[in-house]
Amino acid sequence: KALALDPLSPAILFDAGVVFMGARDYETALHRVKRGTELNPNFLPGRYQLVYLYVLNGMEPQALEEMLRLPLPPQAQEMVRSAFQAVGPRGAIRTLLGLEIERTQKDCTNDPLLAARLSAFVGAKDQVFECLHRAQDRWWNAGFPTFPVWDDCRSDPRFTAILEQMGLEQYAAHRAASGG
Repeated sequence: KALALDPLSPAILFDAGVVFMGARDYETALHRVKRGTELNPNFLPGRYQLVYLYVLNGMEPQALEEMLRLPLPPQAQEMVRSAFQAVGPRGAIRTLLGLEIERTQKDCTNDPLLAARLSAFVGAKDQVFECLHRAQDRWWNAGFPTFPVWDDCRSDPRFTAILEQMGLEQYAAHRAASGG
């Protein structure tokens, strides 16, 4: 309904994209997030989400193009491009995460929830949970338990503990009852 009331709101388009992503409708999610970033190109979480959605949709060249639209110095852009060409999008994301850690000199960067997502994407589980622990005040999105980026983390008891800390015991109980 919010999208019908304000179809040009970048925030609503982004949130709609997140809902579609949680439902595993990656094509619709991509369309919504892309439109939101076109309307607000400076919204970095939307840009990172767009990179992820391009990868989920098998559109790796577009994922690289989007990564290179991020506000990176030329040397960092070349590092990302080289990593992408050498080992694909996960290597480029790992490079981006490393650059951000180096820039901020923190393991979980300025945005620990974003760092957790990037870490999950590249399979760095310990980093995921460290960053999620630091991001407790940013767990505002009700779709958190359904994000596909967490799929490889769901079997870890730390994920269940985080769901319980978020007050989402029903998801934790459902996971336990369904065996995962």
